[in-house]
Order: sequence, then C-alpha cells, then structure tokens
Amino acid sequence: MRKKILWISQLIMAVVLLIYALLSTQVFYDNLIDAARGALKIYMNLFDENDYSLDQSGADGFSGQLSGLRVTFIDTEGNVLADSSKEDLGNHADREEVRLALSEGEGYAVRRSSSLGEDMIYYCRRFSPADGEDYLVRIAIPTSSEWQVFRDTLPTIGWFLLLDFLVCLLFTYLGTEYIISPVRRLAKDASLNLKLTTRYPELQPIVDVLNKRNSEVSEQFRELSEEKDLVEKAQRSKNDF
Repeated sequence: MRKKILWISQLIMAVVLLIYALLSTQVFYDNLIDAARGALKIYMNLFDENDYSLDQSGADGFSGQLSGLRVTFIDTEGNVLADSSKEDLGNHADREEVRLALSEGEGYAVRRSSSLGEDMIYYCRRFSPADGEDYLVRIAIPTSSEWQVFRDTLPTIGWFLLLDFLVCLLFTYLGTEYIISPVRRLAKDASLNLKLTTRYPELQPIVDVLNKRNSEVSEQFRELSEEKDLVEKAQRSKNDF
C-alpha cells in the first residue's frame, strides 16, 4: 500500500512539475522576446544616417558601436546593401520584419537564420531621409529557442523531482502509518473478540460488520457450549442408569 501511494504521488508530482515547466518556459520565453525587442528598439535609436554610409563599412561601424550585433542595410526593394555578417544574402523582400517595416515603418520577427544557423530576433526600421531615397536598417541578436529554454530547466526539474521523491517518501510513510494504525488496532481488538469502537466515520461500516460478526461467533460458541452441556448430561444420565 505504501509503495502504491508513493509511486502514485510521485507520478502526480512529476506530471505537475512537467506542466509547470512547460507553462513557465512559455512565460519566460515571451518575457525574453519582449525584453529583446525593447533593447533592439533602443539600439536602433543610436543610428544616425549622418554617421554611417549604407555600405559594408557603415554596417561594420554601426555593428561595432552595438558591440558586434548583426546590422543589415536594405533598400525598399528588399535588396541587401550591406551586412555586418558579410554574407551574400540577396533579396529580403519576403522576410516578415522587412515587409512590416516597408508597410508600417518598423517590424519584428523571430526565426532561425539560415545563414548563421541560430535563432535570431530581428528588428527593422524604415528611414526616410529628406534628400535621398528611403532605406531600411535591420538589427538582429541571437536568442534561445523555446526548446533550448525548456532544456535549460531540465536539471532544475531533476533536482526538484529528487527532493520531491525524498519528501514524498517521508510523508508517505508517516501518512500511511497514520491511516493504517486505526485499522491495525481494530484487527487486534477483533481478534480478541472485544467490542469495537472508532472515532473515524470512514471506519464505522467496518466496525459494524466486525461487531456483528463477533456477536454471531459468540452466539455460535454459546449454542455449541449449551449443546455440549446437554450431551454431557445425557451421557452421565445414561451411565447412572
């Protein structure tokens, strides 16, 4: 019984911890993305079109100011003018952040970069200089995926499960001992043919059955004793005769 209670409680706690980990991972990931978006917007405010040309040197210079963040300059047709990663990226007109920047002035996107092979958060803003053509500036920073965030929590979940096992082991032993002791006492009293009582309503049906059974057994013993006395009396009368 104790083992069954222990393993059931462990299973319940493991499922609860897993659900909690999944939900908390989603919340943490959403907060992480929101914080990164805010940071990218602040970084973008540092861009001054008078300080950087829309070529490789300008992209490298702005990236250096941002401690190495990826910077991309794009024209309004989606063509990459320069990229601090020095990748030949072609046309970006189909990228979500670029489409949003072209239509709404700025755009965010979170996806895996095919050129860098890691998850990135992109922020793109459209600039409209007074004496030139519009262009886009995009900043990107690497981020963890939801799976990576969840994977990072697995060691913590493992320690919680170990602690949970030890706590459940202790409380299962104490709890089952508390539950079983009244039943054990009833069994002992019933074996001694004592009148059974209990202060636990849940055990009252068992007490009633055992008391009834003991009463029936006592009655049977009484009847057997009376029959034995009658037989012995008859035997003595026969011998006297």
